[in-house]
Amino acid sequence: TPQQTMKFHHPLHLHMASLVTTSNDNSVKPSTHRSFQFVEYGTTIPPHDSVIISCDGRIDGVTMELTHWNGNETPEQFYADTSTEMALNFCHDNLLNEDFSKDLIVANNHFDTDGVLSVFACLQPEWIQSNEDYHQLLMDGAAAGDFGEWSSDSGVKLDAILEGICQEQNSDEARAYDVCLKELPNILHNILHEGGAMYENYWKTTLDHARASYDAIQSGQSTFETTKSSFGQASDSVIVSVEPFALSPFALHRGLVEQNLWPKAQRILRVIENKSDNGNAPVLLYFWYEKPGHGWVQKLRDRPVIRPSPKAVGPLLESLNQVTRDVYQNAETARAVEWTNQGGRSLVSICQTTRPLVLDESDHARKRDEITREFVDVLAKMDAPPAQYCNHKTPDSTSEHFPL
Repeated sequence: TPQQTMKFHHPLHLHMASLVTTSNDNSVKPSTHRSFQFVEYGTTIPPHDSVIISCDGRIDGVTMELTHWNGNETPEQFYADTSTEMALNFCHDNLLNEDFSKDLIVANNHFDTDGVLSVFACLQPEWIQSNEDYHQLLMDGAAAGDFGEWSSDSGVKLDAILEGICQEQNSDEARAYDVCLKELPNILHNILHEGGAMYENYWKTTLDHARASYDAIQSGQSTFETTKSSFGQASDSVIVSVEPFALSPFALHRGLVEQNLWPKAQRILRVIENKSDNGNAPVLLYFWYEKPGHGWVQKLRDRPVIRPSPKAVGPLLESLNQVTRDVYQNAETARAVEWTNQGGRSLVSICQTTRPLVLDESDHARKRDEITREFVDVLAKMDAPPAQYCNHKTPDSTSEHFPL
């Protein structure tokens, strides 16, 4: 997430008028004084007499931010790990003040679940206040969307539904906001009271993948290990995740939490095997080195702070690539599977192999473990934690909740 120097139009007097009418059928009537404006990423919102709040994204020219993006200027009294929680805090603290600005624009510059939910909260504060039963679902959806956390089945479903709606709009983000903001009360009601049955076509594939991934962890097909380098330097903050296929990030999070590894996880080295049904076929190994799902946020309240990615990425990549050259003893072949920090899959990606390492099936487990150990040695030397991250804050693992 980019860090930006922002310019603000005018100071915000922290008051909020009661502007939203609710009804018993879970629908909301749009406020005559509140509106949403989608702003193209990287552009400035035009000058306006109204108070302008940016939710989730950082936008030049707004009155106030409610965002966890790096470099944010969110007021401390509202700050939380997700923008949705900040919006809930803001609504709770300011809903009853009558002299909040008559006109309010809520803006964002990108589409994602945390953005939609935080925008909705600021547009519909009375609905938020009168429907407290939905607050946990809103927070779970934001954590699933922004951090890849299996916050709850319902949270994963909510994230998948909103992302699916965006895809249906051909990724037209402004249009996706229009659809989601109108449909959201019905989505929330259906998830909470009927398990999201009406929207199953949006979430089924995502949740099935998460459950299959979790089953692989439970059965021992996928394993986690905290590591130490061969020269004795502790690197407990690196978790090696050996996976029979690329695990769902939701299952990865849940498995690490349940094994009490999530609080100490500063880095995850994912070793992903691709084995053919043909027992004699070679095994393909992919390596992904990344931070935990919340690792892109520099300021956190309830989760461990994750140290930044290494500044000297070039030497790190060269050392990792030297390991692949030693494995193949052939420079041309090694170049085909070199490590790179380009084209990462997500905001928490640090580096990954461009193509798989190919191992003989007969001895692949031993060779896999040897190669992984060599990669860990490199990472322990060249991506070691500074002192201030050695005793990082750990969350109360009992706060994590998973449905049976």
